[in-house]
Amino acid sequence: MKAYFLSLLQFLIQQSFVIGLPSSRTISPSSTAPKPNPSLNKRHCDCYLVNGPDPGYFQRYEFYDFRYVPLEKYHDQAHSISNHTILPHPTPSSSPSKDIEDGLNPIDQLDNTTRLLFGEDAVELAHTPFARFWKPQYWRRPISAIAPIEMKNSIHNVFFVRDPERLHGPNSTFLVLRTTRRKDYVSAAEIESTIQNLYHSSVRIRLRIFAAEPVPEDEEHYPAGNITLSDKILPPRGACAGIFTYNSAICESDIEILTADPPNHIHYANQPDYDPITDESIPGASVVAHITAPWTSWASHRIDWLPWVSRWYQNDELLHATRYSIPDKLSMLVVNLWSDGGVWTGDLKVGENVFLGIEWIEIAYNISSKGLHGGGPVGKPDQRHTHLHSVAQTREMSVRSGVRIGGDGGDGEEKSCRRPCWVDDFHQ
Repeated sequence: MKAYFLSLLQFLIQQSFVIGLPSSRTISPSSTAPKPNPSLNKRHCDCYLVNGPDPGYFQRYEFYDFRYVPLEKYHDQAHSISNHTILPHPTPSSSPSKDIEDGLNPIDQLDNTTRLLFGEDAVELAHTPFARFWKPQYWRRPISAIAPIEMKNSIHNVFFVRDPERLHGPNSTFLVLRTTRRKDYVSAAEIESTIQNLYHSSVRIRLRIFAAEPVPEDEEHYPAGNITLSDKILPPRGACAGIFTYNSAICESDIEILTADPPNHIHYANQPDYDPITDESIPGASVVAHITAPWTSWASHRIDWLPWVSRWYQNDELLHATRYSIPDKLSMLVVNLWSDGGVWTGDLKVGENVFLGIEWIEIAYNISSKGLHGGGPVGKPDQRHTHLHSVAQTREMSVRSGVRIGGDGGDGEEKSCRRPCWVDDFHQ
């Protein structure tokens, strides 16, 4: 029955043809006015469904394409962009970082390290229209008992570069997050969505981790062009890349990549995953999964946050599912790359860099009001989970099949879906 229902839905979708796409848009790097995704604009969509055991039910859709950013245009315009239009205001739980190399001044300049590694045409995210949807962070975390190295987020650590492999043409680009070990601190990177009231979503992000030769404090004699994009070469041990929905430290759904791990291991968790009373991991809260494509190569990673289950995928292969601690409050989406010298991340050597490359981010989602599902995100992501599970840990998953549409409590509640559109990995 389920197979018949899915086939019928797909057939009806293929037969529909109504212009207009009010709840779908692609964020265009060359225009401040987002346009509908051309892959979906052949039909009007009442909702968006995803492949997998459950199609979900999402009223909204965004696709952020970082592969064709006109670097020259934004490089020339950088000096005319005002600081206050692109930077978030520090919250009481955060403080402005000293490690932004005058990043709070009205004009931000690319630092020498970025120029040396990626060339003069690299452009910070803060100087593009994407900054209206993704805010580069500039707060810090002080030293603590479990984090011996101070961590400082810098807006200079989030930028667009030309793809040295030219995978999508001679002018193809991608977004980069960087973390660098300095003598007395770690310079880290984080972006947070301006959507702060997510309530259920399917998030996909195409990424890879890569490395460069260590950059000495004396950068004058550093040879340019030492970016390594080979999936055979591992980045330095000591950093963590995170992709997660976030409301608080106990209402969060994570993908985490540790550069100290083998490149075919990845961490999935719903928080909390640690019991401070027993000083042990909570059974069923987290898993170390084996991935087919190493995180040193391009692959799409996905989190489905549904009312009844959380699921994690790589390249559309279901790797883990859990019903434990499913987020139940309004959330934002966070992507970061960081280190603090603690047990979880380990420590980088002074001068070492780790880079997170991102080609695109795709979100099918619902939103809700604060009155219905609590307030929005509280403070800043902790980045300090006391994870205890080992790299070799694995778990067997049992996923119940069934088709469920609607009734998630978000803005799709009690709305019909006569013309659904399927969201698949058609961007690769």
